[in-house]
Amino acid sequence: SGHFLVRSLLAQRRLSYLPRALLDDNERLVGATVHGVPVVGPLSELERLLERLGEVTAVIVAIPSLPEGRLRQVRLVCERRGVLVKRVQSFEDIACHEIVSSPVTPIEDLLEKGNRFEQGE
Repeated sequence: SGHFLVRSLLAQRRLSYLPRALLDDNERLVGATVHGVPVVGPLSELERLLERLGEVTAVIVAIPSLPEGRLRQVRLVCERRGVLVKRVQSFEDIACHEIVSSPVTPIEDLLEKGNRFEQGE
């Protein structure tokens, strides 16, 4: 999902995020690039990376299976620096998430309760 995320962010400038670096716990990937974005180290290096990069708008976690404890650590590091944390949903979450709809209130019920709108409001 990291490759897809980087490609999407680079291709769709309207998303307002420019990926500057990637972290990956797979040591073999450190030094590689993903669509031109360098893989600079493991997730444990997040705080040092944020210091080195300076201004960072957001950290996007593209590891849907990241254990909650590690995600909490990421959030704490980012919170201390005022950096937004976003998380990519897993394909399972997207495919299997149960959609709960709220009950629909008929317009007649709203009008009966005095919620009438005059033309021009």
